[in-house]
Amino acid sequence: MEKRGLSSVVATVLIVLLSLAAIAIVWGFIGPTIREGSQRASIAGKCLDIELTPIRCEINGTSGSDLKTERILIELNRGKAETMRLAIRDSEGKAQLFPQEGADPLDAPANIVETVSITNAYLLDNLGPGPYELSAVATFLGEKGEEEFCDESPTKIDCTNVP
Repeated sequence: MEKRGLSSVVATVLIVLLSLAAIAIVWGFIGPTIREGSQRASIAGKCLDIELTPIRCEINGTSGSDLKTERILIELNRGKAETMRLAIRDSEGKAQLFPQEGADPLDAPANIVETVSITNAYLLDNLGPGPYELSAVATFLGEKGEEEFCDESPTKIDCTNVP
């Protein structure tokens, strides 16, 4: 009586194929997480190199629909920011974020030791009562073109009301 079975070559090929299939399945689950983590690490590294310091914040008006930004100065002390956003907070801690528009030169990324003057009149209609506080947030474009935000600058200044 002849015994028939799988040859050792066929068995080895099946084991290799099953191993490759298992690796592909596992990679399908953890690959996106690893890629996303590396992108976040890249943004975090860029954020660590940046130091934005608000220098001046002037607002015009008292509250609601008549309250607008008058002039804002931000200095980039270290690093290179692609763009930045301005964060203005009311006395209750509610914040409003604005893009870097109305900068001189218009919409230019901030360069090291550059003071960016923003004269665009932003309407502060979503904020409550003052006093108001300004900080800056550096931003970068991610791999997919979405805007990534760094933490707010640790330096915050009070806004003054100008007539």
